[in-house]
Amino acid sequence: MHTQYQYLTPQQVANAILLPTEGVTSNQYFIIPTAHLPLLDPVRAIPVIGPPLAALIEPDLRVLVNLGYGDPRFGYSTSPANVPTPFGLFPDVPPGVIVDALVAGTHQGINDFAAALPAALNPPELPVIGFPPYIQQILPPSPGPVPATPANIASTFAAVVSDSYSLLLPTADLGLAFATILPAYDLSLFLNQLLHGNFIAAIELPLAATAGLAALGAMIEFIAIVRTVAAIIQQLQSLNF
Repeated sequence: MHTQYQYLTPQQVANAILLPTEGVTSNQYFIIPTAHLPLLDPVRAIPVIGPPLAALIEPDLRVLVNLGYGDPRFGYSTSPANVPTPFGLFPDVPPGVIVDALVAGTHQGINDFAAALPAALNPPELPVIGFPPYIQQILPPSPGPVPATPANIASTFAAVVSDSYSLLLPTADLGLAFATILPAYDLSLFLNQLLHGNFIAAIELPLAATAGLAALGAMIEFIAIVRTVAAIIQQLQSLNF
């Protein structure tokens, strides 16, 4: 989502949804909807079966993603955009609403799967070998081709080794944060809610914080790994034998 800003069309910007605000503010907040969930881009990249499978999963997955913001019908918070939204472990949505949305999503997913299946069964065109679009967006510029001389081979090997061990730094930083800062933050949440008599929140909020920050850390680690592996592949491909 956030990597797509430079690719937005004028029509998408013009159709952005203005969010409500509360009180006096000089800021305006807009949401630009996406046609498909970026979470399913890796699934869509699977040859032949990927697009139908993504079409089958997307409606129900969209409901679950939207629950992270509150109302399962929207992929964003419907509360005033200039008022901070507190996080929590479970959305404040009646279970019946969630069940109805998932049932409707299942029916839609089956129909979308059936509609996408014929195109997938047609003889596919051989794709151009390269990185999927969602990976290309986070890659550094590809180095130009260089002759495979002994000096260039040695230089490329050194760069590959350097990139490989450079991955250890963000991994160590994340591990240290999860081992020290996150427990301290969870403890402060627990004690703060306990002192205010919110016994349920004292349990729920640390769990919610851990889950959310763990997901964010996993995404950062994934991006670091993908960038490193892709950079190594680009360096090896740049050698012109």
